[in-house]
Amino acid sequence: WVWKEFTSSARTDGLKLSHWSREDREKEHGTDYYFARYNKAIEVVTYDDEEYQRVVECMDTGADIWSRKETDHLMELAARFDLRFVVMHDRWDLPQRSVEQLKHRYYSVARALLLSRCADPREMSDHPVIKESYNFNHEIQRKRALSAALGRTRAMVEEDKRVIEEAARIRERRKEEAARKELLRDERGAAAKDADAEAAMAPARELPRPDEGRYLRGEWAKTTAAQLQAGAGARSAKRVEQLLREYGLEGAPTTPTKAVSEAYLSLAIEIIETLEIQKRLARVETELQQLRNEANAAGGAQLPDVGMLGMPMGAGALGGALGHSAMGVMSTGPAGEAAATPAGAGRASKKRKGEESVTPRSDGKRQRKAPRLPGE
Repeated sequence: WVWKEFTSSARTDGLKLSHWSREDREKEHGTDYYFARYNKAIEVVTYDDEEYQRVVECMDTGADIWSRKETDHLMELAARFDLRFVVMHDRWDLPQRSVEQLKHRYYSVARALLLSRCADPREMSDHPVIKESYNFNHEIQRKRALSAALGRTRAMVEEDKRVIEEAARIRERRKEEAARKELLRDERGAAAKDADAEAAMAPARELPRPDEGRYLRGEWAKTTAAQLQAGAGARSAKRVEQLLREYGLEGAPTTPTKAVSEAYLSLAIEIIETLEIQKRLARVETELQQLRNEANAAGGAQLPDVGMLGMPMGAGALGGALGHSAMGVMSTGPAGEAAATPAGAGRASKKRKGEESVTPRSDGKRQRKAPRLPGE
């Protein structure tokens, strides 16, 4: 360690002082004071007589008029105290001015001088004085609000806290209500789509009578079945094909007699209807489970976890509702119509020519009338 003399570049009077310093750091720091680099001075905007008369003096209009002496004193204090306006206000010895008035005067003069010194105002757009203008009225209101907030009693603070918490609960309830309404709209929209789809598919199931003439009954049955599946949708059509393959009925009937074609089309109709019922049932079960979860989350009575009688999407599960028609189609063969006619079709065949047959279902209910086939 050595006793070393040094100067500080932060001072303008050339004062020389001495201190202890490490000898190995003498070349690194030099003779300047090490901490002088932290002495950052603010560049205060100044003016001369010509600029004051041309720029500043014309600003003194209205009720708040500043004299040249006041403005010069303000700029002197700004340079002396580095724009510490509270200290500047404490040293202000001219007619009384508030801190906000001192700030407003300085920044207004500095802004006008900077804009007058450049040909293009955009050149000074990034300068802090130009970019962030001082708002005198806003500063007055801000300090009033701050004084009012600091002057509140403990009871007023608690009341404000309670109001804020209640407002937060109200916002949360509104969000939940909005989400619930959105869910209901989605569900109603889905139900409307289902209704539209059902209405669009209904005419397809009421098979039109063929025009007068001669037809290949097997080709007509195959085309009509394809139209039914297309009306049910792409996914449902694939599922119908899959179920028909599970029953061993891949493709159109190989022996398209009247009874075989009738049973084949009836089976396709029943499969499509069963698939639609399963879709609706799954949607209802989902809604029921959602309502049960909401009731449980609300702390109400615990709803029993009783599911609806859903029907799995398999050939085994469809056997009860579709087994009758499927067995009627699978029992067909070269023997002819007698072997292919479903149960009860014998009585229907005894009806008058031109009438449509009615086939009983396995559950005892009457089945929809089968379509009239070509050649009847």
